[in-house]
Amino acid sequence: MDCLIGPDTVNTVPPATLQAFIDHGQVALTVDKDLEGARSRLTRLAELGVNLDSITNQLLEDGVDAFAKPFERLMRSIQSKMDKLPHGKP
Repeated sequence: MDCLIGPDTVNTVPPATLQAFIDHGQVALTVDKDLEGARSRLTRLAELGVNLDSITNQLLEDGVDAFAKPFERLMRSIQSKMDKLPHGKP
């Protein structure tokens, strides 16, 4: 996880991952390290038939779902509580 630290990046992490980072991660600008190696590995993945666009699109979809479903539950819970309030009072 600490290989993706850099400006203009966002990384959401589950509590266990955050704890592991606190235990032994290092805060440092790393996202731009070994760019040539990264490009080489991406080229090799394409040569092996790995469709990175397809994978990242699926990850994006899954990530949005992972946030949207709990958000929708939260909104329903808030609405349910609001519905129990006396009419006209927030």
